[in-house]
Amino acid sequence: MSFNKIILISIVLTAISCKHDPYPYDGPPGLGNDTITNPPPPPPPVDTTIACDPDTVYFQNQILPLLSANCATSGCHDAQSHQEGVILDSYFNIRNTADVRPGNPSGSDLYEVLIETDPDKRMPPPPASPLTTEQIQLVYKWIQQGAKNNRCDECDTTNVTFSGSVEPILSNYCYSCHSGANPVGGSTLTTYQDVVNAVNNSDLYERVQRMQGFSPMPPGGTLPACDLNKIGKWISDGMPNN
Repeated sequence: MSFNKIILISIVLTAISCKHDPYPYDGPPGLGNDTITNPPPPPPPVDTTIACDPDTVYFQNQILPLLSANCATSGCHDAQSHQEGVILDSYFNIRNTADVRPGNPSGSDLYEVLIETDPDKRMPPPPASPLTTEQIQLVYKWIQQGAKNNRCDECDTTNVTFSGSVEPILSNYCYSCHSGANPVGGSTLTTYQDVVNAVNNSDLYERVQRMQGFSPMPPGGTLPACDLNKIGKWISDGMPNN
């Protein structure tokens, strides 16, 4: 064999021995090739805000705060007292102890005790005021819609008014204690002037914010963050009677 042929064979063998197999591609079919490529960019973040539907009753926003303020209180249906074995401080406890039957409000004990005419059976019991018609209708509609553990995150504080924003909050969570002939602490919150006096003289905002050093209100649970924002906005706007 000539010297030139030996050199040529050596070059060919060297080239073969240096060739690497391509990196395998295990991505989706039809997108592969024999080279390494940068991964695709991640998808944009998903908007997890759940807009509030005015025709839907939301447990976390409306039902739980309502029951916490009026029913899940000491001596009644909090976890420590659990009168008649009923605890109304969470979705799990409400569904498992209050005989809630999704889609059937009239067959649910939770709703029946709210419309009971016998004061010995009605909830909340005297001397607490009964829930308003609007509050009872919320519970009815929530059960009718399936008694879901739902929520929404929308909160509009651009147009906060006393009559349209603050008064309904106080009605839902405070009137059971602070209305009627024998209000707790002798303090009522049923008129505009009552509320202004409570802000100025009774630390209303600090209490609903559950700030350290102030007695919390309502005692059964914290108001939703959106409601606290509305009360704070109304106060910062100068507490207008609008």
